[in-house]
Amino acid sequence: MRKLNSKLAPAVLFLALFAVACGVNQWRMSGEALDAVGQQFLSTGKLYDTLFEQGSLTAEEYRPWAAFAERFKVIYEPAVKSWLAAQTVKDKNDAANILLAVKNELLAFYIAAQAKKGGS
Repeated sequence: MRKLNSKLAPAVLFLALFAVACGVNQWRMSGEALDAVGQQFLSTGKLYDTLFEQGSLTAEEYRPWAAFAERFKVIYEPAVKSWLAAQTVKDKNDAANILLAVKNELLAFYIAAQAKKGGS
């Protein structure tokens, strides 16, 4: 079996733990999940900003994150409002599926940044 690159190990461990914690196939939206995604967004944003300021990321490498961040902001606020409104509705699957897709994309950015951070 191939050894895992030590620079990627923390990101892979995070991914595995996050997948288990969210129950990937059975993931359902909750206030805690929304908060966790929001906090992860802030953390990932700080990491990308720091890497960019340090010169570890070029403007070209930073640009996809900036585009994602704009999409995230457009999706996240209505997701929170939808969650609040959905508390009285039984079927929350549509909002949960949208948030799950955004969470997965956010996680990919986080892993890429952690790999870049380790390679600096």
